[in-house]
Amino acid sequence: MERLERKYSPNAPFAGHAQHEAKLIETMLLDLAGHCAEMDLDSVAPQVQRTIRAMHDGCMIHEMRESVRNLALRIDDQLGGRMFLYLPPQRVADYERPQRGWEDVLASFPSVVDDISESGKCFAVGRYTASAFHAIRVVEAGVRALGASLNDPSIDPKKNPSWEKILARCNAELNKEPKHRSAEWQRQGDRLTEATLYLRGVKEAWRNPTMHVERSYNEEQASELRAAVRS
Repeated sequence: MERLERKYSPNAPFAGHAQHEAKLIETMLLDLAGHCAEMDLDSVAPQVQRTIRAMHDGCMIHEMRESVRNLALRIDDQLGGRMFLYLPPQRVADYERPQRGWEDVLASFPSVVDDISESGKCFAVGRYTASAFHAIRVVEAGVRALGASLNDPSIDPKKNPSWEKILARCNAELNKEPKHRSAEWQRQGDRLTEATLYLRGVKEAWRNPTMHVERSYNEEQASELRAAVRS
């Protein structure tokens, strides 16, 4: 606007003397209103519309400048009540695409999509203990699937059995002769044995401490846990 005042008289009609600039400024104002609406800066849009109407109604260049100045002040006032968080470049992908790298997990356990997403986003913003907590909830889907492979109504997932109850029942299955195991364990005994041992390790090393207030996580520890969960 200062450039226009140097080029034209401040008392010249804005639209009449700056037609090209007027169209460009209108486009910029509408874009600005859209961005402000995304941030719930609700008093900006009416001021933008007043500014555009004034421009078309023949306001003077100095009046247009004052209107734009008032708009900027209104934005500043409303931004004063907002907080914005910064993400370093290496964390942007974790926040915008938190399911990246978890495709195989989601293919088998689509119900954990929310916890995978929250774990990734929490990790991106440095809330490492929260990230670990959501990751542990992802593992629970695997534990319950392991329990379902036993075909034992006493550990029905709908009854919310504990990890310990499921893993203890898995240990009991391992102690049986192969021919006496459940059908699933007869077919995939090695794989399910490995899963039992791995999940037992996750329970003792991460799950139990994470569920209590004594344990918190730093970046390296949360990253290690998330990698273990994916595995």
